[in-house]
Amino acid sequence: ADMPVNSWLSLTAQGLVRKDAEAGYGAELSWAFAKARISDDLSVRVGRVGLPVFMISDYRNVGYANHMLRPPAEMYSQVPFNSIDGLDLTWQHGFGDTSVTSQLAYGSVKSPLSGGIHAKGKQIVALNVSAEHGPFTVRAGHARTKISVEDSSSLNTLVAGLRAAGAGYRFAQLPVLAAEIEAKDKEASFTSLGLAMDWNDIVVQ
Repeated sequence: ADMPVNSWLSLTAQGLVRKDAEAGYGAELSWAFAKARISDDLSVRVGRVGLPVFMISDYRNVGYANHMLRPPAEMYSQVPFNSIDGLDLTWQHGFGDTSVTSQLAYGSVKSPLSGGIHAKGKQIVALNVSAEHGPFTVRAGHARTKISVEDSSSLNTLVAGLRAAGAGYRFAQLPVLAAEIEAKDKEASFTSLGLAMDWNDIVVQ
């Protein structure tokens, strides 16, 4: 749903129902933001926005926009987050026949994984730059965050056991190992490159 408020402000929301990392179907609010157009080239969005880490980040859950039946999990499961709660700035400008778009996003998110486990990202910073020229699109993206894994009983049991065993003098190195294994506020980053061509009857991604 997209609702223009006036010439420079609009509201957007997107709901999604799917079977994803859970036993049954669930609903989620994937987008919910206010967008303000500061100038012809610059706009800002505040709320829940898509995380710009892939070439198809903005439409991979919209089936008719995909050339594949579904985006391959081997690629897109590397980042457990689809959106963030925060803001982003988008700058778009034309240089002759080439259009350049850059997007800078900042926020946090908590996303479900399989088995009731959740991944939590905070202080997420993502930069996405793309250029379109004729039938070609080239893009590069980079994201950094502090990631934590929550609600994992097996991981919590392992970490607690290592700390308990390390309470004795002979196993003093085990609490250090427990801190390394514990997935809490770990520095993480992801970099991606993409190329697309849509020329006559040939489409390449």
